Amino acid sequence: MRRFAQLVAAWRARRTGTALAAVLALCALVGGAGCGPGGPTVRPEAQGLRIVCTVDDAVVLIDERPVGTAALVRERDLPILPGHHRVEVRAERFFTRYADVEIAPGARVKLEVTLRPKLEVP
Repeated sequence: MRRFAQLVAAWRARRTGTALAAVLALCALVGGAGCGPGGPTVRPEAQGLRIVCTVDDAVVLIDERPVGTAALVRERDLPILPGHHRVEVRAERFFTRYADVEIAPGARVKLEVTLRPKLEVP
């Protein structure tokens, strides 16, 4: 059993070495672009969405996923991918508001949402 473990360890080391050699050869082939600290790195421009709502305990959802309360999300830009997104803001005793936003690459969008209170019938 010990010999088998030694064979498996040797095979893994050889396989890892082969993979590393392939990556290094690929980096040399493309001229080192983006490989290692000397190569250029391409970073996508950051997009952001800031949602401002006066109802602090309102829940904010983007594409049907909760991202926090209005009090939390108005303090910072939310990182978001470019494209079309559906924003929903809801709170008890208020009508839910929906907004469709289009985020361009590198754009920072501010969305101001006003919730209308529901009428209470006595």
